[in-house]
Amino acid sequence: MSATRTGVLLLALLCATNEVEEMGRRALWEEKLLYINTHNLEASLGLHTYTVAMNHLGDLSDEEVSQMYGTLRVPSDLEMEPYAEFPEDVAAPASVDWRKSGRVTTVKNQGQCGSCWAFSADGVCNYKPAYRAANCSTYYGVKPTEDQLKQAVAAYGPISVAVRSSLKGFLYYKSGIFSDPACRGQVDHGVLVVGYGTEGASDYWIVKNSWGTGWGEKGYIRIARNKSNMCSIASYGMFPN
Repeated sequence: MSATRTGVLLLALLCATNEVEEMGRRALWEEKLLYINTHNLEASLGLHTYTVAMNHLGDLSDEEVSQMYGTLRVPSDLEMEPYAEFPEDVAAPASVDWRKSGRVTTVKNQGQCGSCWAFSADGVCNYKPAYRAANCSTYYGVKPTEDQLKQAVAAYGPISVAVRSSLKGFLYYKSGIFSDPACRGQVDHGVLVVGYGTEGASDYWIVKNSWGTGWGEKGYIRIARNKSNMCSIASYGMFPN
């Protein structure tokens, strides 16, 4: 077989492979689009408290998304103590948003790097000028209750936490207050709580993500607060000593 003929056959094989890949990606994208349209229709009927939208994850498989964005694993023997002490008889403000004081760094995009923990740590370590990532060698844990997390956010500032992010509603979140009874249990993603508030009768956490400003509410998500520890948000809070 001539070199020319071999080259033509290899090119044809490459084109066929690319076409199969493109068809597979298209099928994944269309599956996500159907979910998004269905969810938002249900949201318009009052069945959900948040909307979703197509984003950079649309043509990725569940396995690919997990490998890139759900890589955080919390050791079963993780030592969270010493716990910070916040007096329960002192009422925290009704709402806090540390973005308004200019003390929250800009939203980053971790890309395909499974480094959510680094962005979460950077956000909490650089909240105060005296803190830098290199100096964050010791920390306080936050007792795993939403009330204690609220006290910590109000008294200290942004708090590094871990959440479960693998649900479609979280992955394609666009706006509103995220709430899903299935968002419980094992955490897989590091984020930063930068405040909290209430909309109508619904309490929420203000959470900074690391998936770029095109995701969610300009890079942030509001997660339901005082709703059975939604997405396990209060389970692993910590901040620098």
